[in-house]
Amino acid sequence: DEAEAQRLELELDALQGASARAAAELEELRVEAAIAPPPKSPVSDSEGKLLEAASEAVRVSLERHQQLETKRQQDTAAKAAAAEALLAEEKRLLDRDLQRKERFKAELRQLGGLFNADMAEIE
Repeated sequence: DEAEAQRLELELDALQGASARAAAELEELRVEAAIAPPPKSPVSDSEGKLLEAASEAVRVSLERHQQLETKRQQDTAAKAAAAEALLAEEKRLLDRDLQRKERFKAELRQLGGLFNADMAEIE
């Protein structure tokens, strides 16, 4: 019981110390608030109109920028699609030329074989 009483007494001392520190901080904040500059005066009508006009100009500029960015992205996508189409057509033409070349080689081999056969007959 004696140990429990001492522990509770230590806890009470710690809580009182924390309470005193919090009270000091609160008083310091009150002093700071008392010497803080007063809040800014409300905006005059002419200043308000200027701010409103500036805000509208920024909004319009941002909107225009977004439109231009969208158009740029669309143009880029269109160019990429066109480039892909050109590459596909070029590949198709190259494949066709390669097939023609292979057929031509086969015909030449066949003609070479016929020529060799004719020469063998002549000899």
